Amino acid sequence: MTRGFVQIAGFTFGKATSFFDFTSTAAVSYNAGMLHNSDTGDAGQMVAAYTAQFGGGWSATISAEQARRKGTANLNSTVSQFDMATLLTSCNDLAGLQGTTTSTTTCTVGLQDIVGALRIDQAWGSAQVSFATGDRSAGYFSGIAGVPAGEPQGHPSTKWGWAASGGVRLNAPMIGPGDYFQIQGIYSEGMTGYLSQTPSGAAVNLWQGNSVGYGFWSDGVYTNPTTVGGTGGSVELTTGWSVFGSYEHFWTPALRTSVYGSYVELNHNASAKNAICISNPTTSSAFTGGAGGLCNPDWSTWNVGTRSQWNITKDLYVGLDVIYLKLNSASNATGVLPATIGGGGKPTTAGPYTVADQDTWAATWRIHRDIVP
Repeated sequence: MTRGFVQIAGFTFGKATSFFDFTSTAAVSYNAGMLHNSDTGDAGQMVAAYTAQFGGGWSATISAEQARRKGTANLNSTVSQFDMATLLTSCNDLAGLQGTTTSTTTCTVGLQDIVGALRIDQAWGSAQVSFATGDRSAGYFSGIAGVPAGEPQGHPSTKWGWAASGGVRLNAPMIGPGDYFQIQGIYSEGMTGYLSQTPSGAAVNLWQGNSVGYGFWSDGVYTNPTTVGGTGGSVELTTGWSVFGSYEHFWTPALRTSVYGSYVELNHNASAKNAICISNPTTSSAFTGGAGGLCNPDWSTWNVGTRSQWNITKDLYVGLDVIYLKLNSASNATGVLPATIGGGGKPTTAGPYTVADQDTWAATWRIHRDIVP
């Protein structure tokens, strides 16, 4: 179920909207899953929170919430580093592995994220600042010569990540009854899931023929202390920021149009870049060749769109949404990916693939009827 919670005396327990969230993407776009924001949307989030009301529209919340994990990658794996997408997939949210003895990515599970928010609601609109912190540690090292696999190889340093956000919603009745503008900006170190809630996989891929653009959703990377060009046994957190904004105008009470856009960017420090670009020099890793030059795991993506909707009755509406998306791809040392990468409906025997920025258009027509009150 998408919602199910109990509220009593300021407490909230159950599945509800995350208290870190502020702006809503689904309110203005049918393509909300393509936008980048912390909005947990219909799926909701498990929370245990307390909200204090101070009067005058002011409130503050402290909450323990289901962790938003995007994976902490162990680069000692012998798998080609383009396949980090495969390694990280099992680390989304709380469904990760812990203490595995194989050369794979692992996640620490069982610790909730801590969220705090300060909010004001007035006739002019609302505003909020929020903060989140959580354990983004990883499992055990692997690939240390002469040491048995798993726990004997040791554990990388414990690392906590954090994210901060600010947002504002401004009502604009002077332009049109119901009109409003909303915007939210987020910065993160090691908590990528707060920059963009909707991507469920570990990688973003866009294809066009034999050209491909990509980027990885990782909270951090690490290698064992003996790896050349590695992280020295420390989890190097991925940093990033995102922004989402929209404006919705009501032409009539039944006809509305919104314009919206979002941007997200992920960056890695020098240690993380070296670990990604130099790791596994004896394998066919797409990143092999050293940091600098064409090897750069940093990436970004942005989009803009518009949606128009006609509410025919209170229970029935139709609408059209058009969106443009642009991916500024991560890159490897050669600018070419091997034929074995596959994925995204592409055959594993095709290729090689040239790495390049990608863009695309998408249109969604929707008709929706509520069958219950």
